[in-house]
Amino acid sequence: MKENRKRMNTLLKQICDVPSYENDFIVGVNADLKTDNQVNEMLEWLEKHTNSNLNTDEVTVKSMEIRHGKKLNVNGVTTRS
Repeated sequence: MKENRKRMNTLLKQICDVPSYENDFIVGVNADLKTDNQVNEMLEWLEKHTNSNLNTDEVTVKSMEIRHGKKLNVNGVTTRS
């Protein structure tokens, strides 16, 4: 879990405010992850999609925390580029 927290903190440092456009929509993820593997998969997805400059959906993570062991709460803004 310590490594996951380190990865999460790295992601949080990449947070930036995104202007609100009509096409923006809020994304909320509240996943009850059963295994460390599921936590890793979720973090890998977030790492791949956070602050992406590709011609795909961009996800800016606003807040993220792991509670009660494997409870991952993610709140973010997704914008279509």
